[in-house]
Amino acid sequence: MLEPRLLESIQVAARTGNLDRLVRAGGRHAASLGFPRERISEIELAVEEILANICLYAYPEGEGKLSVKYLAENHPVKLVVEIVDSGIPFNILNAPPPDLTSELEQRSVGGLGVYLVRELADAAEYERSESMNVVRLVFNAVTE
Repeated sequence: MLEPRLLESIQVAARTGNLDRLVRAGGRHAASLGFPRERISEIELAVEEILANICLYAYPEGEGKLSVKYLAENHPVKLVVEIVDSGIPFNILNAPPPDLTSELEQRSVGGLGVYLVRELADAAEYERSESMNVVRLVFNAVTE
């Protein structure tokens, strides 16, 4: 199996003002790999949700940094998005699913974004390595 090919690596301050640039990069790379428009929108939404969580919650003591790598795999075509931050540990895979059955007014706030990420990505991985949160999202060009 071939190693994924690096398309782009971006390091920025973990500020919401940087989200648009990072999200657009994901969409641009998905388009360059031939992903359909609907799938590109799903990728952009998932990436934005993870990055927004980092910007808003990972650094309660102040501003930190984050990096995003966009990688391509072939046969079948996949876009891999690797997001790294040194904020407080948060494993998206351990977040409880949101209550989707209660009335909207009775639901607790939060959790829907992480739920969407897990639904939209074909695979999601988390690891805490050397004081870093590492999230890998894999998106297939063709969903099954």
